[in-house]
Amino acid sequence: AEVVLAPGDQLRVTVRASNRAGREVTTRVSHRIEPEADSRHLALLLCPLFVPVTLRPGETREFSSEYLLLADVPKGVRALGVTYVFP
Repeated sequence: AEVVLAPGDQLRVTVRASNRAGREVTTRVSHRIEPEADSRHLALLLCPLFVPVTLRPGETREFSSEYLLLADVPKGVRALGVTYVFP
C-alpha cells in the first residue's frame, strides 16, 4: 500500500498474523524503515508486536502500529518504506 503524508501526519498500519502450524507459535515483529538514512524522520508511536505474542493453531489476529512523520522531515525526502519481519 502507498500513502501520502505531510509533516506532522500520523499513520496507522494494520498487520494480520495467521498461525498455519499445528501447534502454538510465539513470535514478535521487527520493522525496517528505508532508506535508513531518512528513517529518523518516521517515529514509531505504537507497536504491540515488540513483545512476544502467542497464536494458537489456526488463529488469526490483527495488530495495529502507529507512526508519525516528524515535522523536521526535509523536503527532499520523497518516500519511506516500512517492512515488517516475523522471525
